[in-house]
Amino acid sequence: MKLFKFRICFILILISIYSGSSAAGLWFTIGKDKVQDTTSYVSLFAEDNQRCFKCHGQERYEYTNPTLGRQIKANMCSERIVHKSEFYASNHKSFSCTDCHSQEYTKFPHA
Repeated sequence: MKLFKFRICFILILISIYSGSSAAGLWFTIGKDKVQDTTSYVSLFAEDNQRCFKCHGQERYEYTNPTLGRQIKANMCSERIVHKSEFYASNHKSFSCTDCHSQEYTKFPHA
């Protein structure tokens, strides 16, 4: 019975520490100054990525097909739409789109 009471007390102490008590506040603020503020983050590749977001950031895209000599307008496939705000909020924010996605295999010309 004493062991059961000890376990209950121990669990209650852990809950109180991690639920926002002053000790928990101290615990979670250690190293807080090392966390990067992502709201003002500017990617080194923002200009390069903007070329991709020009089409892939919209539901509709258009480009000039030199073979046909006319402007092509179409709907972007929903799996290929990349929202800029979501991209820069993700772990991909420090990459260029072309780090993984080569422009060589795409069938549409890129401006």
